[in-house]
Amino acid sequence: MRIEMTVKVLRTGEEHLEENHIDDSADPEVYAQSLIDGFNRTLRSHESVRELLGVRIIDGSNAHTHDWAKQNLITVINNRGNYDVMKCSRCGITGKRFGIGHGVTVDHAYKTKVYGTCEGALAQREKLRKKKS
Repeated sequence: MRIEMTVKVLRTGEEHLEENHIDDSADPEVYAQSLIDGFNRTLRSHESVRELLGVRIIDGSNAHTHDWAKQNLITVINNRGNYDVMKCSRCGITGKRFGIGHGVTVDHAYKTKVYGTCEGALAQREKLRKKKS
């Protein structure tokens, strides 16, 4: 994910923004504070102590991207090739992964753009459920 940190240079009072890419599992506040603490521990003679004023998540990619999980124990082998059946643990859409480490090819039923994110897929499923009732 991407975060934006508001940082203050204590000697001048100047405030500025710093953008960082961090691991999706990291706590943004803790990560940002550890960056500032590390900077302050290793100051050079011309640098001033910095203070973290705030952290904002710019792109929480983990909330939007699919979290694929393999559904079969043994790789499927047929005339279409070798593949694993995959399912998103967040929204439930399915697909196939051909080869090792390659991306997932979404099943035909989920090819429209709305299924590109978990958020969109969940909204579409709810919309379709309401339409049926």
